[in-house]
Parts: sequence; structure tokens; C-alpha cells
Amino acid sequence: TSEGSSYPVEARHLTKPWIATKDHVTILIPFQKHLHWTLAILHKPKGLLHYDSGGESGNRLILEKAIHKTIPTIKQTTKLKRAQGPLQPNQYICGDCACLVAYAWCFHPAPWTIDWEKLTNIDGFFPRWRRLIRYSLCTGEIYNIFSHFDIPTISTKEQRKISAFVEAKAATIATTGRAI
Repeated sequence: TSEGSSYPVEARHLTKPWIATKDHVTILIPFQKHLHWTLAILHKPKGLLHYDSGGESGNRLILEKAIHKTIPTIKQTTKLKRAQGPLQPNQYICGDCACLVAYAWCFHPAPWTIDWEKLTNIDGFFPRWRRLIRYSLCTGEIYNIFSHFDIPTISTKEQRKISAFVEAKAATIATTGRAI
């Protein structure tokens, strides 16, 4: 084991094969390599897609190999096609962008039709998007911005509760080295 982990170092780097059932229409696979988040989307009608908020970071080929290794039902010759999504406006927002695209594939009836530039150019969109992520993680309520368009405002009382929750989690991680 390594310090702060109950798993053997070797076991943490192994990935077990996984087989989707026939009922799955969309499978989202977040992927992080070299501090950059991207997203693979396995969609029955559209195929195997790859979203990268940086345009093309080099994660695509690594992700393609990982998918072929872990999902044996996908043909080895299947290549990732580029999925549409927002381009990140800075060096640190790739995770927010990948979450947004994953969210769109969960909630939008036709995510391949979204005008990402128009959506992300709404004044203050990304700070509001991050607030919605925090709200959903802390309350368990998931708000569909594609049916209501606007991200809900959070009362001062709710903001304090969310901040206290996040601070308590951070303190637990800092003292124990574990998220749970």
C-alpha cells in the first residue's frame, strides 16, 4: 500500500473490463491525463465520440487505447470521432467544460445540436455553472438548464450550508487523507 491509501499501489492502476447492457444508449467516460480532462461518449446512434475542450490535447489516442482495453465489445478498429462542445477560455476550466458536455448528453434531447458558443457566452456562465455543480453535489438536486434555461439562484442560507459542507469535507480530507 502507499501512504494514505488502503489499496496496493499495483491495484490502483488496474482497470477491469466492463460490458454495457443492451439498454444503454449513452455511456459517458470522463478521462484525465496530464492534468487535462476530456470526455468519451459512447452513443448507440452516433458512435464513439471524444470531446476535448482544448481542441486536441493528445489525450484522444491514449483514451482510445484505454477504451478498447476496458470495453471488449467495442471493435479494435473503432476510432473516436470528435464531439462538439465549448472551447475552454483559459488554462484551468477543462473539468468544468467536460462536466458541461456530460451534463448536456444527460439532459438535452439532442446535444449534438447545441450552439456551445452562444450558451457559454451568456454573461457569467461558467461561474454560474460551477455554482450549479456545487449546489447539485451538496443537495442531490439536479436542475435541467436546457428545459428552464437559467441556472437557479441560491439563497444566502443555502450558500452558507454548501460552504460549510465543502469546508467540512476539505477538513476531513486534510486530516485523514481520505475523501470518505
